[in-house]
Amino acid sequence: YGGMHAIGTGTAGSSSANTNVAEYDAAGMKSAANFDTWLLPDSTPWTQDDGVTQPYLAWSAPDGDLALYATVAGSVPGSVTGAGFYEPGSSATIVATASGGFFAQWTGGAAYADPSSATTTVLIDNHRVVKAVFGKYVSNADELDAVRNDLGGIYGLANDIDLAGRQWTPIGNSSTKFTGALYGFGHAIRNLTCTNNWANYASTYRGLFGYTDGATLDGITLGGEVAGYQYVGGLVGSAKATRIAGCTNTVDIVSKYTFSGGLVGRIENGTTILGCSASGTLTTAAKYAGGLVGGCESGAFEIRDSVSAVEVSSTDQYVGGFIGYVTGGGASVISGCRADGYAGGNGSVGGFVGCASVPMTITNCVARGDVRSSGDNYGGFVGYLNDSSAVIDHCWCSGAVWGTGGKIGAFIGYRKYGTVQNCRIYAYGAGPRPFCGDPDSLTGGSYNATEISGISSNWPAVKLHIDGAWKIRTAEDLVNVSTNLAGIYALDRDIDLGGATISPIGQSTAFSGEFYGQNHRIYNFVVNSTERYTGLFGQISGGRVSGVVAEGTVTGGWTGSGSDTGTGGFVGKLVSQSLVDGCSFEGAVTNATTYNVGGFVGYTDGSPVILRSCCVGTVTHLANGSADAGGFAGNHHGGYVMDCYAVADVEAGNNRYVGGFAGSASGRITTSWCAGSVTNSATYRGAFAGYAQTGYITKSYYDSGTNDVYMLAVSGGAYAGITPLSSSNMLHAANFPDLDFVATWAIKEGETTPYLLTFIVQKTGYDAWLERWNLPEGSDPLEVVNGIPLAARYLFGIVPMNRVTDIDGNPVMNIGFNAQGNPRLKFPSLKVANDVNAVLTVVATPDLDDWVVAPGKTWPREYNVDLTQGLCLPDLGTPPPPKMFFRWRMTIGDAD
Repeated sequence: YGGMHAIGTGTAGSSSANTNVAEYDAAGMKSAANFDTWLLPDSTPWTQDDGVTQPYLAWSAPDGDLALYATVAGSVPGSVTGAGFYEPGSSATIVATASGGFFAQWTGGAAYADPSSATTTVLIDNHRVVKAVFGKYVSNADELDAVRNDLGGIYGLANDIDLAGRQWTPIGNSSTKFTGALYGFGHAIRNLTCTNNWANYASTYRGLFGYTDGATLDGITLGGEVAGYQYVGGLVGSAKATRIAGCTNTVDIVSKYTFSGGLVGRIENGTTILGCSASGTLTTAAKYAGGLVGGCESGAFEIRDSVSAVEVSSTDQYVGGFIGYVTGGGASVISGCRADGYAGGNGSVGGFVGCASVPMTITNCVARGDVRSSGDNYGGFVGYLNDSSAVIDHCWCSGAVWGTGGKIGAFIGYRKYGTVQNCRIYAYGAGPRPFCGDPDSLTGGSYNATEISGISSNWPAVKLHIDGAWKIRTAEDLVNVSTNLAGIYALDRDIDLGGATISPIGQSTAFSGEFYGQNHRIYNFVVNSTERYTGLFGQISGGRVSGVVAEGTVTGGWTGSGSDTGTGGFVGKLVSQSLVDGCSFEGAVTNATTYNVGGFVGYTDGSPVILRSCCVGTVTHLANGSADAGGFAGNHHGGYVMDCYAVADVEAGNNRYVGGFAGSASGRITTSWCAGSVTNSATYRGAFAGYAQTGYITKSYYDSGTNDVYMLAVSGGAYAGITPLSSSNMLHAANFPDLDFVATWAIKEGETTPYLLTFIVQKTGYDAWLERWNLPEGSDPLEVVNGIPLAARYLFGIVPMNRVTDIDGNPVMNIGFNAQGNPRLKFPSLKVANDVNAVLTVVATPDLDDWVVAPGKTWPREYNVDLTQGLCLPDLGTPPPPKMFFRWRMTIGDAD
């Protein structure tokens, strides 16, 4: 025909010799104008219907029609109807039918209306070949195990499969990879156990699948436990060029070496993850750990619309709530994803990504989990950004961030290279920490509570990191915290110390673990110590204490040297990048020597954060000297205080600086207030602070009706960040324009000063109880289940919901008769604390008429009240009636 012509829709090569090769998109391929030299009459074999078809050979279309051919492939036989000849530009309906299996997908060059539907249409714009892929059903554990016999096969779950009772060997490994497909069709694989010999080097590539290459994993729900040496994931140990879509994992994972993830341990070039989720726990002694994916070390990948709620704990670096580490080249993309799990490690730790060292893009993603690190570079979203072409765009985070390492930021720990743009934090978790730890010149925006509520209204609540925590239920348990100051603890109920004298928790060895009070009380205690750091907690360094309500008496008497010495009601010394949030102290704090004393904290240094905490009581400094005294903090030498208040009378001798909130403030204080008198014989006595570094106190207030001295002693009274309010003006929200009365503060107009709300990231004891027993969040305390309201079940510790006994197996209500023949009701002791007293009234009658009301019985909050002796009803006659009817009523606070 006098020449050759090449057409295609791919990308042309870069060689300059390809000057006669043109590239067109789909529409361009159907434009006759682009092929005018081909279509001259009688000069070439080509023809084309302009705008309808691509060029095709005229002699190959009998009667002007185009051919549609059909082939089949897969693990079972099948057939396709609809093949034949069609008019150019028409649509052909094709139907795939499997023989003994299922239709999986259409492949080939055609544009299918729906490539996953057995019935679909194809546009006839050229001669076309369609291919139907058929798969084999898997119905039980043995058939699933047999998938390893044909690693290129197509499979689908016919029903749920239970793997209980067998040790699973992963399907595929580094030498024989799984290259086929497994479709879950909404079914679950339960009780996966892949844990044998997990710490040996031979146990690499662990998960339901060990190693996949070019595979498809679609719609699989998986639960169980997996442990391995390296490349460990719930679904796949390592995935290359694999498509993973619509999969859900709830798997607990343990690994010894690198690359472990809740869904996939390691992903490689060409892998896509779409619409997947993972939950559970991941514990490892190595780097590259992530809630969804451990990391990528080769090529490019894509992850979209996926969620991780895995608690990730590592003793090494490169840890992320979503993905741990990304390197190896390629322009990867993560978009529309969320990380809700805790991330803890030893450097380069982020709520979403630990470290990104490639030209990747992370966009429209969220991290809501807490972050802790014992090494440098950690932030609420990303720990370490290290590529000039890496971009993090339109992302936000809201978790708490704390630890002992340097370079800590509310959003990013350390940005060496890369771009962070249009990103925000929600300061409820991280407080006023800098947006970026290094450089601190990198800044971002913030969301308020209303905006966060709108964004996340349909998302599940983020759980505290208390899974696996040691439960504190007795005074002995509390004392034993000092035997492991790096542990994780959860206060399971109120602890009454009965006036006992206890030693501070953490001294020369500071408390560095996690202590979650869940809003329970530690009360009726005495600390009378000559140790250097005195309080309920002596010294906290790099740890977190959250949701603890403390009530007691604290007296410090250290006589040695050290300007960092401190006595505080809650903690004596708070240093490093520690976090104390949602805690309170009520009682008297006294320091008999010359060192720093505060109602809540004696001394701070480094970069600790105190959020949403308060103290109420008195602060007394008996000795003269160079120390500082404050209603909340004695010497706030470093760090951040946000959303706190002190209602304390402060009395001190001839000390250095004395203030209603802080004696001195070289650290930052914001959105806080104080009320109470300040008396001393020192020169520097301030209603809010004795001394403050310029600009370090902002958006704060004090009650001028309880203290008429200067707001700040050293500056002679004037300080831009502090506002005095009269006692009457302290009772109105409008006078506190900088306080968040949506998520943090509340006020009863004209009746109370601002007080702190129940905390969003923490739970009341009742809320924790609901969560522990899988009850709907916000369940009505008055809802009656099996005849007993939830409030009563909570007070008696009745679990689970269908039980009629308390946690010791005792009947909640045991009816009998005493020696005189009168009815008697026996109750167990209260098992779970409540914030208010409960009153029980029992009513009895023999005839459902003329009810006789028994005397009410009031149960205090203390646990040592013994109700096992029972409650006798009024004398109803001897002998007792042949039948009796009872009803009872419980009042908690103002609610029946």
